Amino acid sequence: MKNDLFNSVEFDEEKSFSWKPYFLGFIVVLLLTVSVIFLSKKLTGGAQIKEGRTYYKNVIRRGNPNFSNYLKYLEILWARGMVSENLLGNQQAVVAGEIVNKGNRIVDVVEIEAKLYDNDGKLILRFVKTPIKPDFPLLPGEIRKFSFWREPFPKEWMSGRIEVSIYGYRFKEKR
Repeated sequence: MKNDLFNSVEFDEEKSFSWKPYFLGFIVVLLLTVSVIFLSKKLTGGAQIKEGRTYYKNVIRRGNPNFSNYLKYLEILWARGMVSENLLGNQQAVVAGEIVNKGNRIVDVVEIEAKLYDNDGKLILRFVKTPIKPDFPLLPGEIRKFSFWREPFPKEWMSGRIEVSIYGYRFKEKR
């Protein structure tokens, strides 16, 4: 009786491999990937990522004649630099502080420039990050904490001396 169970299993050797479901699955995954990329570009306003940061369109940056017009309403408070470890145990330079919008406009992009100096006052590293982004704009009268980091950690920056300033900003478009 035991042998009858094993002998009763029949294999259908005439079934052939069909590639159609796999091809259709590939097409569906490809279309989903293209859709996600398209939507992410549309939602970020065509933002591009370069040099480890996001570049947004229509940002008023230093050098633009209109840059100083609203700059008096944006202020960085309590800016400080520190050294931290990332998840891999490597050191990174961390910049933290608060930014306040004292004006009456919604600002959806703020770029901050950080300059790190050594013990002799020599500039060793300059970089720009974007802590305020369109998905969470800075409202009029709002104070918001920010932090960002830079890897690899510059060994010469043992002084912890840092300067931060607004490098660019953009107003939220009215819809």
